[in-house]
Amino acid sequence: MYVTHDQVEAMTMADRVADMRDGVLQQIDRPQKLYDEPVNLFVAGFIGSPAMNLVPAKLGSSNGRAWAEFGSHRLDLPKRAPQQDRDVILGIRPESMEDVRFAHYSDSAQTLDVTVRIAEPLGSEVIVHFEMDSPPVQTKDVFDLAADLEGSGYQLGREHATFTARLPPTYRRQRRHTVEAGRGRGESLSL
Repeated sequence: MYVTHDQVEAMTMADRVADMRDGVLQQIDRPQKLYDEPVNLFVAGFIGSPAMNLVPAKLGSSNGRAWAEFGSHRLDLPKRAPQQDRDVILGIRPESMEDVRFAHYSDSAQTLDVTVRIAEPLGSEVIVHFEMDSPPVQTKDVFDLAADLEGSGYQLGREHATFTARLPPTYRRQRRHTVEAGRGRGESLSL
């Protein structure tokens, strides 16, 4: 057994990782499963850097299609998404977004208009920050996560959810973008 606070170290060295908070086991599993299938909001936001974008949403469905609505936005979801109407917390990983100008696929049912507030060029990637017109997730898990990640760049929006996207260094900042869930092209970022 090896104990570390460095999630990159844990994810790269271990066959199984235990994520703990305040001495309580949150989830134990293979590193990739922790990343792909977190059991709660704390694990979802803790595993991965930058942290997963979280926003309250309403699931809806009709004619075999499912979508998530938050703020003024509506995103079509993959076919494996739940086909029942309910309130959820939608999580989108920063690395699941891309600049649609360099993508191979586009679906307007998966696009969001966003205004990039900050672009951080880091050489091998660019981290962009933007707000969504939806309130931030406000749960004990999220507040605990923010406290644990203080100083790491993880932010809680006050009135609007703050999102981040991890983009390739070919990204060139433009004030207005469209964010797309899927893959895309044009002047968009893609989830």
